[in-house]
Amino acid sequence: MSHSHIPDTPHAPRRFARPTGLALGLLLVATAPAATDQPVPTRSVVFKQVGDVTLRLNVFEPAGLEATDRRPAIVLFFGGGWVGGTPSQFYP
Repeated sequence: MSHSHIPDTPHAPRRFARPTGLALGLLLVATAPAATDQPVPTRSVVFKQVGDVTLRLNVFEPAGLEATDRRPAIVLFFGGGWVGGTPSQFYP
């Protein structure tokens, strides 16, 4: 029997209670990947030094990579101009 015809009013029963902010927050924390699951750059290369600021390029390489390996690569140029954003926003 479907209860979809019952209006959502203070007097009508709800099949499930609405999630609260706390419940939703706990769910997000419980299902978030652990920090150890996040990729970490295998090396960081200095691109440029501007005054006292060091601009770096993060390099991610697969485990066991040899200098003679020929593999496809992805290069991502973020348009933030080293002013806005953070590299970690692109990590899964």
